[in-house]
Amino acid sequence: MPLTLPGGDEAWGVTDLKLCQAVLANELLFTRGDADAVPPFPALAGLILAKDGPAHRRERAVIAQALTPRRVREFEPALRALARGLLDAHTGTEPFDIVRGYAFPLSMNAIGDLLGAPEGDRHLFQEWGEGLLYTGPDRAEVNGRAVQSMTAYAMALLDDRAAHPRDDFLTEIVGRMHDHGLAPVETALLVASLFIAGWETTAGAISMSVYSLLLAEDGTRGWDALPSGDGTEAAVETLLRTLPNSWYEALQPRRATADTEIGGTPVAKGDLVLALIDTAAWEPNPVVDLAAGSRHDHLAFGAGPHMCVGAHLARLEIRVALQELAARAPGLELAVPATEIAWDTSTTIRRPRHLPVVLR
Repeated sequence: MPLTLPGGDEAWGVTDLKLCQAVLANELLFTRGDADAVPPFPALAGLILAKDGPAHRRERAVIAQALTPRRVREFEPALRALARGLLDAHTGTEPFDIVRGYAFPLSMNAIGDLLGAPEGDRHLFQEWGEGLLYTGPDRAEVNGRAVQSMTAYAMALLDDRAAHPRDDFLTEIVGRMHDHGLAPVETALLVASLFIAGWETTAGAISMSVYSLLLAEDGTRGWDALPSGDGTEAAVETLLRTLPNSWYEALQPRRATADTEIGGTPVAKGDLVLALIDTAAWEPNPVVDLAAGSRHDHLAFGAGPHMCVGAHLARLEIRVALQELAARAPGLELAVPATEIAWDTSTTIRRPRHLPVVLR
C-alpha cells in the first residue's frame, strides 16, 4: 500500500508476511544502505545495520560464531544472577521502575559483560543509544555524534584486547577481523553497533512485555497466566509477535534497485519499501494464548541477511527477565493507572519512559 512518511517521502508499505519476508531476503533488489536516514528513521551510515552485500556478510561473520544458541545458553546463569541482583536491590516499599531499575540495566549489563566493557563505563551505552536512535529534526547530527563517540570507545577497547588478550568476545573479534579482512575502524564500528543493537531494543521489549501483561482484558491479566519453566519460551514468542517494538511498526526502509513488483503492485527503481512487520505478523481475530506461542512466523528480529544476529541472546534476556520477575513478584501490579504512564517517543523504540510497579 502507498505511504507518505512523516518527512514527506513516498513509500510502499508491505503488510503481507510472506511478501515482507521476500523483500527482506532479497538484498540485491531491496537495499538498506541506499535508504539510510530517510526521515524519520535515524542515520546509521557506517554501521552494519546500514550495509549490504559482501561488506555486510563479512562483518556479520566476525560476530556470528559468538552468538550461537550454544554460546548464548552458557550465558544464562550469569544473566539470572544479574536479574536477581537487580530485584534484590529493591528493598523499600516505594514503586519499582521496570524500565530504569530492571529492563535497562539488565540488557545494558548483559551486553557489557559479553563485550567485557568496564562496569563504570556502561552508563554511556544509554547515552549513545538514545543519541543513535534519536528521530528528531536534528537527528543526523545527533546520530552522527553518537556513532563517533561509540566508535572511539570501541577502538580503545579493541586496542586493549590486542595488547592484552583475554578469554572474551572482544579478543575473539580482534582475532577474526584479520581473517575476514576488516580494518580496525570497520571493526570498531561493528562493536559500536553491538553496544546499541545488543541492548536498546531488548530493554524495550522487556518493558513492553511487562506493561502488556499487567493490563487487564475481560477482567484477566496476562501476568497471571504467564507460563513458568519451558512454557515461558512460548509466551515470549507470542509477545514478540503481538507487541510492536518500533513507533513506526516497520523495520528500517529499503530502496528498490530495479523496476519490479511486490504482490502484483509495480514498484519502480528508486522507490522506498517498508516491511510493516507488526501488521504482517498479526493474525485476523487473534486469540493471544501465552501458552501456545506463535501459530505462525513473526518478524520481530527481521528476516534474510539482516536478521538480528543477537536474536538468541534477546530471547534469553526476555525469558529470564520475565521468569525472575514472576518468581520474585507473582502478584506484580502497576503502581499507577495505565493512563498515567508516559511514553518515550524520542527514539524509534516503543517503550514507556517509566513503568512503576509494586513487587508483591
